[in-house]
Amino acid sequence: MSARTMVAPVSEAMFTAFVTMAVPEPPADPTPLQVVAFAQLFALAGDRSLTRGLLAMTRDNADLIADEDELMKGIGDACTLAEPMVRAGEPPRAGPALDRFVAVHASVRGARDTPEFRNRLLGHVAADRVPRMRHYWRLVAEAGDTPVTLGTSHLWLTDSLERSIARPSPLPKS
Repeated sequence: MSARTMVAPVSEAMFTAFVTMAVPEPPADPTPLQVVAFAQLFALAGDRSLTRGLLAMTRDNADLIADEDELMKGIGDACTLAEPMVRAGEPPRAGPALDRFVAVHASVRGARDTPEFRNRLLGHVAADRVPRMRHYWRLVAEAGDTPVTLGTSHLWLTDSLERSIARPSPLPKS
């Protein structure tokens, strides 16, 4: 959303990559849909309650993460692995992309990928999954005329994480 939502130190290259991914460039000749999407992005980026939630998540995670650049690179790798499934409209699910996503989070936190870790991780990424963030990434896709963004792939991964830890419901009694 903005540089202010990044409180952990990152390299200039990683910061530039993040901004490029999160803030689409306006096209030279935007369609009416793209103009509306950019206007909505601008309004959403100014939503202070959303920014506060993202900052709180980032601050909580900053104390737990040893290397923010490593985390962002690993998440990018996981998003790249997830992109074909997102593009194909496949539902979120377990697999190599989710395993990479969880592995990088575990690595930078000095943890192992366990069911307990996955439960904690889902809480750590909760602010990324709120409806306004989902809307933000839909707008980025519309504004940039990009069907799949790193943001939509990231959401697919966090939804996959949720499904990977979901408890099966008990069988109904007959």
